Amino acid sequence: MNDFTSSPSVQQGVTKNGTPPEKAPPKECTCLPKVRIYYGTRTHKQIGQVVKEFSRLPYGGLVLHTILASREQSCINVAARESRDVSAYCKELLSAGGIGCRYKDAMKGRFDRAPNLRHVLERTDSVVFDMEELVESLSSLPSPLCPYFSSTRVLTTDADIIFCPFSYLVDPIIRNSSDVHLKHSVVILDEAHNIEDTCREAASFTFYEKEISDSLVNLREKENTTLKLIEKSSAAVDLMDGMEKEAANAYIEAYSLELERITALALLVDDIFKWFRDSSQKLLQYARKDDSRLSYTVHHGYLEVDLKRFHLHPDDERYQIVEPAYKGLVASYQEPKDNRPVDNRVGSVALICVEKWLYFIGYFKDENKRSMYKLNVCSEKVYQFHERGSYIQGDGRRDGQSVKNIGYSQMTGEESDVWLSSTQGPGGHDPIRSGYRTSFNLWCMCPELAFTDAFSECRSIILASGTLCPVETLKTELGLKFHSQVCSWKV
Repeated sequence: MNDFTSSPSVQQGVTKNGTPPEKAPPKECTCLPKVRIYYGTRTHKQIGQVVKEFSRLPYGGLVLHTILASREQSCINVAARESRDVSAYCKELLSAGGIGCRYKDAMKGRFDRAPNLRHVLERTDSVVFDMEELVESLSSLPSPLCPYFSSTRVLTTDADIIFCPFSYLVDPIIRNSSDVHLKHSVVILDEAHNIEDTCREAASFTFYEKEISDSLVNLREKENTTLKLIEKSSAAVDLMDGMEKEAANAYIEAYSLELERITALALLVDDIFKWFRDSSQKLLQYARKDDSRLSYTVHHGYLEVDLKRFHLHPDDERYQIVEPAYKGLVASYQEPKDNRPVDNRVGSVALICVEKWLYFIGYFKDENKRSMYKLNVCSEKVYQFHERGSYIQGDGRRDGQSVKNIGYSQMTGEESDVWLSSTQGPGGHDPIRSGYRTSFNLWCMCPELAFTDAFSECRSIILASGTLCPVETLKTELGLKFHSQVCSWKV
């Protein structure tokens, strides 16, 4: 007799006393979650060098990888590459009201899944690739595919290791827009002696006079446009009935909500602009006299008091309305059913301006971290050459302009971020200093703020460099406790 044969009653689903047997509780999954590695370098050029070494390893073709890069480095759309701002042009093409991009459209249905895309790369002998090789491989296909969305959206879904510059990890704006998820991940920072400056930069924000003015004008214009749409629809709804009337009422309700959101952002930017002009004119009086450049810096105490005067302090109740309004507006523009013309939306300059401000407020909200900030107001004379709006340095960046603020100059016209004449600006205000570029620089003086914000929930964070000494000073600056430390004379 088989000792493991169940009794007839049990086989029939009942016990000896006639009651059904108790079901065993479902077992919890004990599988370890997938751990992803982010490998950060200081520049994109260094990524190519790291990938070259990675390809020589025995597991180079087994460990799946991808690279995070900007549209400027990976876009193959000729019209976008010839535009003033590749990112803005790409987003406009792919918006609900845009004409689309054939390279992005070619991915739909088949190549929007990582295994299929990696199979294509394997056929083109690009299993281990750097960004240049990926662009070349995908652009040479019979039906070319978009390298940007391939590397940053599709291949990230199954990648074991992701290579990217430091800024993609520590800068909150770039990190969130690049779909980077550092929680429970392993992060390796190569040449980590550069991470302190990158962190300070990531938590610092620059606002230009014309940037804020343009943002305010755009928000007010969209506010008026939306109000007119509501009034026009409300006047016509009384003549409708049935489903047509129901659709019109839904239309009015949706645009009424959008109007509330735009108004909340417009009021915020209006107060930012008032604060900017008032504080700039006061502080520049104390700056050292110089025909080409005026600059003056104050500590966090002055900044905190000044923000309270204009209801911009992080503790102000307005942010309970502004933050949901901003998120709701951005989300509504990303909905597939949103088919309104691009001209009827709030412009990217205004949205980025509000986004930067809300990130600053998020950092400045922590009372223990406010002392890390200083406010600098700077007014620089801009020199014109030929038809260009201003003198640009050889690296493409204007003096004093941070990487995250280059985009504003690229998105605007040739006059970019300065009023060159004495006439009133688009907002009806005279420039603070005619022919000068005036800016507010909210400088973060300590790398701890951005570093802990980015890496506090990581599984492991590894800093590697040949020049990290003195290590104790670095630990204090970054604000995280490192449990292991290895020093070697030779690496």
